[in-house]
Amino acid sequence: MHRYHEGRSPDEVIIPEALRLTIVEAFALALIGMGWRVLVASCSDKHLHALAELPTNRAQTKRIVGDAKRIASREVRREMPGSVWSAGGEYKPIKNRDHQVETFFYILERQEVGARVWHFRRPAN
Repeated sequence: MHRYHEGRSPDEVIIPEALRLTIVEAFALALIGMGWRVLVASCSDKHLHALAELPTNRAQTKRIVGDAKRIASREVRREMPGSVWSAGGEYKPIKNRDHQVETFFYILERQEVGARVWHFRRPAN
């Protein structure tokens, strides 16, 4: 059964370093354009992380994030045709101010080598 499903799953997508800044900036600006507050976001070879103020309703949040991911993937369609994102994703609510600060600095400073970060005070690096 494992081999069957492994054969059906798409190949792992690796986001080239040259496209990460474009993707993270497009993702963050898409959320902002929809009226959501974004504090920080990062894009590495396989992951996109963001700290954003979104609805508590998980289905609504998934739709919003999906829309932002579609906008970001269109920005790199020529360089990365096909699917950029895997299915699913985690949506973790912030519990309190300490959790928010910890998450902010995790996304800002503790990403893989080659990750690109968008930050509300320094829009791109």
